[in-house]
Amino acid sequence: MFENKEVNGILYSRYIASWRNCGGQITYGHKSAWYRWLESMGIPEEIIWDITNMAICGKMELENSAKEFLANEK
Repeated sequence: MFENKEVNGILYSRYIASWRNCGGQITYGHKSAWYRWLESMGIPEEIIWDITNMAICGKMELENSAKEFLANEK
């Protein structure tokens, strides 16, 4: 289970939302822009992986529901 912890006084979800709101994609890897952005703010590697996992690991049932909803919005 994921916990929306804080790093540098900011909730993990705020990093995720801010990156996505600016058009960024969240991907795994030390060379990804996402990883390098978090690293540039002094966030330790272990916490970067925690934030990344929170951002990427959805719940299948919710993803299916969202996909169906979005398809019907067109």
